[in-house]
Amino acid sequence: MKKILSLILVVTLFAVGCGNKNQVVCTSDATNNGMTIIQKYILDYAGEGISFIEVDKSYAFDKDEDFESFGTVIDNTITTMKESENEYIKFESSKKGRKYTTKLTVDMNKATTEELTKLGLNKNLEEFRTTLKDQGLSCK
Repeated sequence: MKKILSLILVVTLFAVGCGNKNQVVCTSDATNNGMTIIQKYILDYAGEGISFIEVDKSYAFDKDEDFESFGTVIDNTITTMKESENEYIKFESSKKGRKYTTKLTVDMNKATTEELTKLGLNKNLEEFRTTLKDQGLSCK
């Protein structure tokens, strides 16, 4: 009886473990000239292809004038992202104090190559991970 229960437990644990998503998380946190940029990319993948991506970014400023001058850049980004939105590309943004935050989520299996190029994304896991590392992010 103990052997049967042990076997059931092992099979159950194995089955649960096999259901886990494969995921790479790439992050960076840098401050330069009074601006702090925090980035987090969560890449769900199967094999070499990224199936889903979430990109969270925040831009915080020490000075009001720097925050205000960055407004044009963030407004252009928001416009571009909003134009790209559909049922599988979602974008959110907010402004609080001297901090902007953005969140982009993309179902990579549904997005076209053209849409991904416009967003600066790539379905190939190793290529995109290399791109992120080249931009100063660390990936685990």
